[in-house]
Amino acid sequence: MKKKIFISIIIGAIFLYISTRSISFSSIDFQKINMNWNYLWLVLLLFVATNLLRAYRLKLLFSHLEVLSYGTVFKFNIIGYAFILILPMRLGEFAIPFLASNSTGIKFSSAVAVIFIERLIDLIALMVFLAYVSFSLINEPWIVNTAIGLGAAILLLTLFLAIGYKKSQFVMKLLGPILKRIPDSIEYKIRSILNEVKVGFKAVDNPLVIVLVFFMSFLVWLISALSIFSTLNLLGIESEPLASLTTMVFNVIGVSIPAGPAMIGNFQYSCILALQQFNIDKSLAFIFSNVYYILNVGLTVLAGFSFLPFTNIQFREVITKLLSKDLSKTAE
Repeated sequence: MKKKIFISIIIGAIFLYISTRSISFSSIDFQKINMNWNYLWLVLLLFVATNLLRAYRLKLLFSHLEVLSYGTVFKFNIIGYAFILILPMRLGEFAIPFLASNSTGIKFSSAVAVIFIERLIDLIALMVFLAYVSFSLINEPWIVNTAIGLGAAILLLTLFLAIGYKKSQFVMKLLGPILKRIPDSIEYKIRSILNEVKVGFKAVDNPLVIVLVFFMSFLVWLISALSIFSTLNLLGIESEPLASLTTMVFNVIGVSIPAGPAMIGNFQYSCILALQQFNIDKSLAFIFSNVYYILNVGLTVLAGFSFLPFTNIQFREVITKLLSKDLSKTAE
């Protein structure tokens, strides 16, 4: 685990180096930045709206496992996103399943399956925006190729999971000869985890829930783009709406890369890369990326840790479990 974390930190450092390369910080005149503080209130309002939507979306996806109060799910969601942002290699994705399995009757593996569904629907909704961005920036073939590649990968993954879920008995038969070669205790554990994962995937059996979740994911990305637009205007950076939409798409894809703690490096680089497609000066793009980082990551981490004392989980307990070499004990 330490080796993987070290590699992720190196990846983040490389992205941060690329982000700051060729920027002359001494030549930046911060006095020329025309701040419009009225947009700060809009950024804060959009931050609240995003987390309210995410929590309700998660509540819907958990509903087939256990009916949880909105307040409970909101705490899980905001705390979970805080850990996603601060831990390397996206290990924080397991924070919400950990919180749910320790505070409710939901099994860890079932909660992991639910989070996986949520992320997959997020990606499918993001592909709508990526397709629009790629066709709007048709002069950039690498963007179009990226959209086609990601779209194909997501389609194949969705088909693979759908077949695996619908034909789970057939999959278990295929795994049977392999499972029989391992100790009975381990075989029982694997079968139990797979059954719990299948229970988690039952969320897809409710078409109305899936449609609502997709709609809310679409709104979350739209609000995120509006938040970027507001942050650009907060800094007095003039840009077209497509620049905000492109930055949102690039940023989401960029932070999906398992880089170092707090996503430093790939967060900044993805923002700069997007804004440079619209001829925005790299130094201004770098300033924006850090202000947006502080507002986005900073507020999420602050809010998440503010709600942590209202759970029966300690910060050290979450960190220890998520950074441990073996999450299997949590799945029991």
